[in-house]
Amino acid sequence: MTDSRRAAPGAQIATIDGTAGYPSGAGIVAVTPGGPADRAGLRAGDVIRSAGPRPTPSAEALSQALAAMRPGQTITVAIIRGQQPLTVPVTLGQLPGS
Repeated sequence: MTDSRRAAPGAQIATIDGTAGYPSGAGIVAVTPGGPADRAGLRAGDVIRSAGPRPTPSAEALSQALAAMRPGQTITVAIIRGQQPLTVPVTLGQLPGS
């Protein structure tokens, strides 16, 4: 494994298309136990609407936002949990290299 020096949230993310009143954005599919998202209290089912100042209407947009950030940086993540908007500080981890 190599040092990627890229920021990572510690969660599996997929694009969520909003339908029937559900929000669209970068949806959390699974959270890595003990990872940054887990430590911040994020859960599977949360929809990330922005990371720092950047909107995240898709998993790709979230990936692009994270590319501009560094491991160890703390950002504010705006999410929708159920129907409730929340903001959560997340200290980013590092994307594993290959």
